[in-house]
Amino acid sequence: MSVLDKLNTKDSAVFDIRFNEVVSKPFQYDSAATITLTENLNDIVRYESKAATPQFAVFSEVYYPHGWDAYIDGQKVAHARVNYVLRGMPLPAGTHKIEFRFEPRSVILSDKITMWFNILIYLLLAAGIFMEFRKKKTA
Repeated sequence: MSVLDKLNTKDSAVFDIRFNEVVSKPFQYDSAATITLTENLNDIVRYESKAATPQFAVFSEVYYPHGWDAYIDGQKVAHARVNYVLRGMPLPAGTHKIEFRFEPRSVILSDKITMWFNILIYLLLAAGIFMEFRKKKTA
């Protein structure tokens, strides 16, 4: 926290030692590198990046590990908390599509349970209607 007072966030980032695996190598500054926000929805944020060398990007979004997953070109990758509250991740050289998706397991599980219960209710409703018509035919 004390490092943030002296930090020039234009060209530097501070990360917690717990994220050593994500931020494992030094990165060379590329003045021509770009990142463009292409879509910003509630649960999906998409970017495009271009760089001649591997870079480390700091995104101006709050790091929240419970449910947010990061992808580069469709492949899931790790991201880190940098500058105490922001997201950061290493980016390979070249042109890439970056995506952050909010996909907590609890929401996915509850969606699946809801879908199966809806199917069950519709099947029971159809069976009840079928039984009622069958009863009227025999009477």
